[in-house]
Amino acid sequence: MDISQLRAFAETARQGSFSAAAASLGLTQPGVSRQVKQIEQELGFVLIDREQRPISLTPAGEDFLACAETILKELDATIQRLANGQVTPRGTIVVAASTIPGEFFVPRILAKFSARYPRVQPNLVITDSAGVVERLLAREAEIGFLGAHIAYRRLRLIPFAEDEIVLVVPTGHPFAETGKITLADLGGQPIVEREGGSGTLGSLKRILAQRGVSLPEHRVAMVAGTSQAQLAAIEAGVGVGFVSGLALASRSASKLAGVEIEGVRLRRTLYLAHDRAPLLPIAQALVDLVIEQKQ
Repeated sequence: MDISQLRAFAETARQGSFSAAAASLGLTQPGVSRQVKQIEQELGFVLIDREQRPISLTPAGEDFLACAETILKELDATIQRLANGQVTPRGTIVVAASTIPGEFFVPRILAKFSARYPRVQPNLVITDSAGVVERLLAREAEIGFLGAHIAYRRLRLIPFAEDEIVLVVPTGHPFAETGKITLADLGGQPIVEREGGSGTLGSLKRILAQRGVSLPEHRVAMVAGTSQAQLAAIEAGVGVGFVSGLALASRSASKLAGVEIEGVRLRRTLYLAHDRAPLLPIAQALVDLVIEQKQ
């Protein structure tokens, strides 16, 4: 039995349904139901009468709820007390970051963090933005850095940097000669895209949608897992693609060129994300550092 299972049970009891508890916790309904079932299996008795609508607690569930709420209240109070700076952060912190923040911002942030808190060991996991959210919701990471705004009630998002999305082509491409095209010029072009969970791809679609436009019909020539793989494919002539300006700046300017889309500026915000529940001192210290650096 773990804390996340206790929270799932207590929230289900408060909300009167698994679906409402799932929405409150930022989890799936089957996930919450499974966590409560695991507690019941471990204890050996039923806590929730599932035949009632709204669901109701059994007598054993009423007793167990009182115990669970006491444990959670004490735990949250302790976490809050620690977060108020009564201890020096130490230990390990898992940080999940999508590709662009993870390659171009987070290492510098963690270097400053380690200099300030030498007793803390940061573990950096690079994935896509969707993967960052999954790790935060599963409590497999304390802090996340996203390349797109992905809203979940359980997560707090803090803007910390900006990036430009650029259309990138090989230097020998006709688009490179003019340096500027219209969105319609991309019709029929082979495009190298990022995978579906990419913050770059998500931000691109959202920015275009906000302007009431979208990419014209085109052929997806390749799907790349990272920005560097995407740039390598573009350089090899597989197609053109929308890439972070930071990633483009890290490559040779003699082989790749950025092209402006007439009338469309593809500027996006990068975010730090964390659980809205009280953070451990280590995680709160990192959040404070990022906010301090941003100012």
